[in-house]
Amino acid sequence: MFRLIRRALSLLLCVSLLGTPLTTFLLGTTLVAAAEADTFPATQDAFVSNFNSQDNTTMVNSNANKLIYGKHRHVYLQFDLSSIDTQYYAIEEMQMNLNFRKSHAPNELIFTESEPTLRNSTEPWTVTNVTYNNRPYDMAGSPVVTKNVVSTGEENLSVDVSSIFQSALSSGRKTVSIHLTTASVNDNTVNASEMYSSRNTSGHPGPSLTVTLGEPVVNDGTDKEALKALVAAAEQLTESDYEIDSWAALLEAIRHAKGTIRSPVTQQEVDQAMLSLQAAMDRLEAAERPVQISGPNMGNYFDNSKHAAKIMKIKNTDGRYVKVDPVTETLSLTASREDGSNFALYVLDYFATVDKAEEEVGATRTIYSIKSLDTGKYLTIQNYYTAEEFLNNTHRYFNIISGASSGTSTDRVFEIKASAVTPNWNERFYIDHYAQSDYYRIYSHLSTMRDDSGFDRFNVKMTEDSMQSTGIALENSEYRFYFEEVTGADLLEVSQKVTGNDVLLHWRPLNGDTNPENYSIDRAGTEVQFTEGRMKATIADLSIGSHRFTITYSGHGIQTESGVAVRIFSHPGILHTQEDLDSMRHHVQAKEEPWYSDYQRLQNSVPYHLSSFNYMTTAFTNVGRGGAPSDSGNIGYFE
Repeated sequence: MFRLIRRALSLLLCVSLLGTPLTTFLLGTTLVAAAEADTFPATQDAFVSNFNSQDNTTMVNSNANKLIYGKHRHVYLQFDLSSIDTQYYAIEEMQMNLNFRKSHAPNELIFTESEPTLRNSTEPWTVTNVTYNNRPYDMAGSPVVTKNVVSTGEENLSVDVSSIFQSALSSGRKTVSIHLTTASVNDNTVNASEMYSSRNTSGHPGPSLTVTLGEPVVNDGTDKEALKALVAAAEQLTESDYEIDSWAALLEAIRHAKGTIRSPVTQQEVDQAMLSLQAAMDRLEAAERPVQISGPNMGNYFDNSKHAAKIMKIKNTDGRYVKVDPVTETLSLTASREDGSNFALYVLDYFATVDKAEEEVGATRTIYSIKSLDTGKYLTIQNYYTAEEFLNNTHRYFNIISGASSGTSTDRVFEIKASAVTPNWNERFYIDHYAQSDYYRIYSHLSTMRDDSGFDRFNVKMTEDSMQSTGIALENSEYRFYFEEVTGADLLEVSQKVTGNDVLLHWRPLNGDTNPENYSIDRAGTEVQFTEGRMKATIADLSIGSHRFTITYSGHGIQTESGVAVRIFSHPGILHTQEDLDSMRHHVQAKEEPWYSDYQRLQNSVPYHLSSFNYMTTAFTNVGRGGAPSDSGNIGYFE
């Protein structure tokens, strides 16, 4: 009967909107038509696996950023709907849509409600305790929702799961767990799919539930429009722009305001919720943004990365310094600044010398290498093994303290040592400098790839006797370093540019000393000049072959030297000499065998006429796979 009366009220409201005023009706209550919508992020999300003996593994440690379902894997999502007043809104009129970013293989998805606890237990399931073997049972009598997803790549999905949540709310459950599996979950031949988790929201939002409410059963007579508008404005703010504590206070104020909007309350309570929300917004503290460390400008990307941006000592928040054992090449902490090691920081900034309008992404993101001046070697997660270890299959590619010895799994702890002679792939780190607070955070990519913008970075931190980085989610936490610049300790690092039989040697002034008289080269008549921010010296008329020169600095009580090897190119640059080529031409012109027949084969059987004397090469300013606006997907020509 009450439902019929409410329907009649709705019709009367429609009449009022057409021109007939309707102020009060039925117990003096003013009726307001509404369709409230809200988004509820998942409060917990996890996946479990029976794949590859992972039955008892909490999979967040293996993959924190993705939730995998299918091929013996199941996903569990939890949502808290306690702020919805089911006395104020009719459950059967609510619309619930589950939203998430899907990737990888197509699958037929199956959604049900699960128990809130681990199986055969009263303990609530969480991201840190749920495994395949103790995963929750499905809720008895739960509605089942299916969706056939045919895409093989990434896609934003929205699935109507209203029946599941309506069933839960009708039974008095406002904290609801959703079990996601696939129709072929136990079929090894059908690949798994993935979704972005709540811990990986830099590129896409995590799983969320959009709830659209129907008309309120009873209107409390309050004016909530201004509060709704303020909530909408607050939800336009971005979490990463603000400090953690002030953002948490805002979220609590938003939660309270939404609960006030959904519930029958007094006007005083509405006004107070609005004041509290506005105060939380006013108290937001802007998050400090990291700034990029500038490297030296030596003319190009290669030379820039060969000259240290700074010489420094590294210490932690406790004021202890990082030192390197020159024998074991391990890093540890010491309370003595004198015992702390000196390091050289190198910046590999691709866009510093390339005229591009693109943002840094993936492989073009600025990276850094750090060299220990005690060992003369770079910090690395790579384990440098001997030929004998490789042949005996006892080698390991990474310095692994715990976890799998091979593969790309990040469920392990890596040790960073000062043991690399050259800075290659595994000697590249990422550094964020928080200039206002003057601290640094160092990250490694571990064994993951970095081709796309959303690749993972893992915190580097110190223990008492090692420098480490891990992909284990619960241990991958913030660690602050402080770089103390060391003055008077610049390295004499020389770059070169060979043109014909001449070579230009250039280097950064040591410790800011730009006086050419304090630099010398062991080549008679060579003059050193300071120009364009660099010390330069040109050595002319060198013979073909290799030459070695020594640059010496002596000034301000410091004396150091550096050797540089120069190679003058021998044209045409192949194994044959000019005399060999002249001899070939003589035999071919005389049509002598076997030279003449081989020449005919060279002319007529090489694909694409590459050996033709009039073959024209196709040149491009850059080579790309089509992933950025500036390239044209021309990698085929390069290949």
